[in-house]
Amino acid sequence: MKALFEKVPSSVESSFNAFVYEAENFETPWHFHPEYELTYIVKGEGTRFVGNSVQEFKKRDFVLLGTNLPHYWKNHDNLKGGVQSIVLQWDDSVLGENWLEKKEFHSIKRILSDASKGLSFRTIENDVILERLQKIITQKPLEKLLALLLLLEELSKIKEVETLSSDGFVPNLNSKANDRINLIYNYIQENYNQKIRLNEIADLVHMNEETFCRFFKKT
Repeated sequence: MKALFEKVPSSVESSFNAFVYEAENFETPWHFHPEYELTYIVKGEGTRFVGNSVQEFKKRDFVLLGTNLPHYWKNHDNLKGGVQSIVLQWDDSVLGENWLEKKEFHSIKRILSDASKGLSFRTIENDVILERLQKIITQKPLEKLLALLLLLEELSKIKEVETLSSDGFVPNLNSKANDRINLIYNYIQENYNQKIRLNEIADLVHMNEETFCRFFKKT
């Protein structure tokens, strides 16, 4: 099954996203995105799919995902009380071009490279991490960015880390859909202040209107 591309919206106030997800269920399907992601489960339990890893998750589950790594959290169908997670998402240019090549970020570069298979942090004091993640969400932009870098630096020092996907895993990504959604997203960003017609968007990705509507709803 091909993973669906997810267009992660840019944060208006900061150089990366930091938010609380709260709902009755984890509703995002099997998907991928170019951004790195840290996810901490505050409430909920079920099955976590990362690459070719399938494991149970519960409260205090904490993972780091690399770029374009397919993932999906599915809570138990009979779960009561809803789910909640804290999510941080950032891209390669969070500090500008080639920032990971600088000596100061050697450890962060290594852990982000290892995260291409997904990393689970099971042995750290997760309650302390929860407090830090909650604080990051409410901090001012500069403080938030510094807190993210310090957190990644500390995570890179942890010895007992579980790698989730196996070495032979090759993601099956719907890259064609990725390119189309990027075209659509960029067009809307550039033309949001004027009326955008369905036929214009359909023509942009070389589809008729009916085919485009099915594609967009599915993707």
